[in-house]
Amino acid sequence: MSGPTLRSRFGSLSPAAKLLVVNQFGINTGFYMVLPFLTVYLATELGWATALVGLVLGIRVLSQQGLFLIGGTAADRLGCRPMIVLGCGCGSWPSGCSPWPPPRQGSSPRPC
Repeated sequence: MSGPTLRSRFGSLSPAAKLLVVNQFGINTGFYMVLPFLTVYLATELGWATALVGLVLGIRVLSQQGLFLIGGTAADRLGCRPMIVLGCGCGSWPSGCSPWPPPRQGSSPRPC
């Protein structure tokens, strides 16, 4: 005899838990769809060596996994809300505090 199906288990979740599952699915889908395109862009359009592309993307994935541990521990100790606010601030700070002005229409992209 088999256990409950995935559909019945999902249906038994609270609305907040359903939203969390759907949101996480969207985040993971978006990330794993962008990663191959980013690899091709860095190697072909920017002309980066394959080893450098692998190194950059490897550091990105490893830092993300490592920060899950740090962020989860901090959320357990400090609470979820302060860590979410800190995360939103850290995510929006680089674009708001860029030393380069946004490119004008029709101009070349800003230097990296």
